[in-house]
Amino acid sequence: MRDFIISSLVGLSVVTTPTTLSAQSLEEAKRLLDVWLAAQVDYNDWPSLSVAFVDDQTIVYENSFGYANRAKKVKATPDTLYSICSISKLFTSISVLQLRDAGKLSLRDPVGKHLDWYAIKQKYPLSDTVSIESILSHSSGLPREVDTPYWSGSEGFPFPSRKKAIEITQGQETLYRAWEHFQYSNLGLTLAGEVVANVSGQDYHAYVRQNVLDPLGLTNTYSEMSQAKHGKELAVGYGAPTRNNRRDEIPYFNAEAIAPAAGFTSSARDLAKFTMWQLKLREGEGDKVLDHNTLREMQRPHSVINGWHFAFGLGFSIKNNDGGTLVGHGGACPGYRTQIFLDPAKHTGGVALINAAGVDPAQVIDRMSSILGPVLKKAADKKDGTDDNAYLSDFEGTYDTQPWDDERYIMPWGEYLITVSLRSDNPMKSMDKLKHVEGDRFVRLRGDGTEAENVDFLRNAQGAVTGLKRHSTVMPKK
Repeated sequence: MRDFIISSLVGLSVVTTPTTLSAQSLEEAKRLLDVWLAAQVDYNDWPSLSVAFVDDQTIVYENSFGYANRAKKVKATPDTLYSICSISKLFTSISVLQLRDAGKLSLRDPVGKHLDWYAIKQKYPLSDTVSIESILSHSSGLPREVDTPYWSGSEGFPFPSRKKAIEITQGQETLYRAWEHFQYSNLGLTLAGEVVANVSGQDYHAYVRQNVLDPLGLTNTYSEMSQAKHGKELAVGYGAPTRNNRRDEIPYFNAEAIAPAAGFTSSARDLAKFTMWQLKLREGEGDKVLDHNTLREMQRPHSVINGWHFAFGLGFSIKNNDGGTLVGHGGACPGYRTQIFLDPAKHTGGVALINAAGVDPAQVIDRMSSILGPVLKKAADKKDGTDDNAYLSDFEGTYDTQPWDDERYIMPWGEYLITVSLRSDNPMKSMDKLKHVEGDRFVRLRGDGTEAENVDFLRNAQGAVTGLKRHSTVMPKK
């Protein structure tokens, strides 16, 4: 009985589809994202969220919610810095391919050819060499980490110095034969950073700044975590929820020698620029930093996992997405989860940065895409009937559905109203459409477009909307 009441009262429609419920204008889609993402930050206790979504060479949506520093009430902005952790690997991989294109190394080169101190024991005599290509595609057979507990909060996140990291690797050995298994490896990309430094003759950080970040105009992206910016420009990290639903503040850390694999910081706005550069370069424009065919080579599968559900290129992760592909990388450092994706076929891309663990920024990008994608397909941002339907704004707002759920948001959607669960992690699937009948009466439309029950909005003596009545049940407007 309770489930029937919730589905009828709250209006979770199981037969409607994103196609029939897509926004009629970019402004509608952005307004829904503003409301829903703000609610997600509250419901999930995310300290902050910064997002951006691009359509080819335009940032069509960007926003930030919550606090970069809860204790000092520092609000997040699209320029707030976050640890982007493993997204760092993309900048290291681009650096390696620049040097390859310059004729200074080959992807088939053994790592030891460029690192005279490399002494990781090859456990398998029949193994192929641990090559540069194999470490960029996580197929080298190397262990996941330099053998130090730097991901352990109980140990204080003891990231090793370069000298210490080199010393530790002398006692390590391979886990598998090269190219036998996929094994994600921060050790491998740390070695790639060392190759960049040795082959270029420059300090790794100096090389990346001079040859990648500055030429791309990424002035708010850094190859290290700044302690001076921590808690101000750089968001404070917070842990996964405890049993008591508390997120503890994570102390400052610096990835030290592991920086090429996990040490960078960046903002939603800068990573949106990085995404737009990739989309442009894939079309043969803007080869200043990297040859366009080299980027395509990096974004093709080199190591396939789970029967082509997921793969790695050279640095980039590649996800099979309903016959298409999503290209990018995620990051998970202590107190931070981040994601960058681009859809080459649709010429779109998204960025989501959260200063908390135990969260899913990839899902945020997916939801942004499902809301913004359909309206971006249109040749122009049409607002058919906007003036004629201005009266619909009277009904916009948050409606209380306690005790069955919590809140639903109602807003104009072309010539209709929509109602969306703010708690839901998928707003498009929680959406119902209301068609105007007359006065303050609407009717809910089923997924096939047929009419269901009436929904009557209520007003006070001053004419302001105060709630709605559906199935004889009143939902107050907050």
